[in-house]
Amino acid sequence: MRQFRYKNSDCGHVERYAVVSAIFLLAFAVLTVGTATDPTLSFISSEQLLCSVDTVSSSGALSSFGKVFSPYSLPSVFFVRGNKEDVVSSDKSPSGFYDDSHLEYLEKEEAAFAMAEIPDGALPVVKTVLNPAQGFEKIGEIYINNESGKDIECVPVPIKLVKELKEPQVLIYHTHGTEAYNPGYSFYGNDVYSPNSTDISENVVRIGSVIAQVLENNGVEVIHITEMFDASGYSDAYDRSCSAVEKILEENPSISIVLDIHRDTVIDSEGTKLRPVVQTEKGAAAQLMILLGSGKKGAQVPLWNENLSFALALCSEINEIDGDILRPIMLRATRYNQHLSTGAILVEVGTCGNTLSEAERAALIFADALISSCFD
Repeated sequence: MRQFRYKNSDCGHVERYAVVSAIFLLAFAVLTVGTATDPTLSFISSEQLLCSVDTVSSSGALSSFGKVFSPYSLPSVFFVRGNKEDVVSSDKSPSGFYDDSHLEYLEKEEAAFAMAEIPDGALPVVKTVLNPAQGFEKIGEIYINNESGKDIECVPVPIKLVKELKEPQVLIYHTHGTEAYNPGYSFYGNDVYSPNSTDISENVVRIGSVIAQVLENNGVEVIHITEMFDASGYSDAYDRSCSAVEKILEENPSISIVLDIHRDTVIDSEGTKLRPVVQTEKGAAAQLMILLGSGKKGAQVPLWNENLSFALALCSEINEIDGDILRPIMLRATRYNQHLSTGAILVEVGTCGNTLSEAERAALIFADALISSCFD
C-alpha cells in the first residue's frame, strides 16, 4: 500500500513529518511485536478520546501530527477483551490471499458477551435480515430505495482496473471513522458499549483495512486514509473529508474508484438496535448497503448516474457471491462527496448492532465482488 501524508497547515515541513512518523512507528513496533502486555497502552490523549475503550490503540488513530498512516505499517491487530489478550496477525497468508483465520477466535470472544437476560434499563439488540420494501425500484435483480425524487435511467456499468499498475486506482476513506461495532452483547445501554471508538483495530477503519488488503493482494494499488474525520466533530466531518479526498485525487489522477466506508445505525421505534446478519460461506456476516447521492440545489452531483451504474454492476457481483447479504441501494437528494469523482460510493458495512467479525466477513465479500466486477 502506498503511504502518504495529509498535510496540515499548522504543522512543520514534510521532512519533519517523515522523521516523526518513522520514530513513532518504530517505537510502536518495538513495543507491540509478539505480545501485548499493557492493555492501557494508548497514543490518544484523554482530551481526544470520544469514549472509554479497553483495547490497545494503534498508531494513526488520531492524526495529531496532521498525518495519515496506513494500518499496514502496523505489525498486528489487537483484540483485548476483559483480562484476556490476543495478538492476531493481519498480514498476507503464504498463498497471497487475505488471512481471515483470526475471525473464529474473534467470534468466540464476541459470543462470550451474549446474555439471555436483558438487565433493567437496557434495550435489546436483535438479529434480523433487512429486505426490500414494497414500492422499491428494481433494475435487474438490484433493488433501489429511491428517495431522490429523480428518475432512474441507467444500466450496470463496471469500472475496469489494471492489475499490477504501479499507481493507485482505489481510494478508501472514512468520513465517520469512529463508527464502531457491538462487542457481542444482546442488549445495550449507556454503560454497556459505545457505538464509537477511536481505536482503529475495532472501528470502521479496520473494515477499510480489510478491503484494502484484499485489493492489494489482487494487484490493485490502494490509498487508504485512516484519518477519522468525525473525531473532532460530527457535523462538519464531510467538509473535512471532502478537502482530504480532493487533495488525494488531484495528486493521483489514476484513481477511478472512491469508497467512503461507514457503519450504519438502525434502531426501531421501540429503541431496539437491529443486527442485520446472514449466514454465508464465510460464516455469519453483516448485511451491506450502498448509499448514493444524486445532489440537490447548491450541492449538485452532475454524474450521479455514472456512480449508480458502477454501484449496480458491483451489486450484481455481490449477489453472485451471496444473494442475501445485500440491502437495497439507497439513493438520496444529497451528495456525500460524490461530486468529486465518478466511481464514488458510500458503503455501509453492518450496523451498530453488528459485531466486528460479522462486519469483517461482509468486507471480505464486498472486496471479492469488487475484484470480480473490475476484472474479467
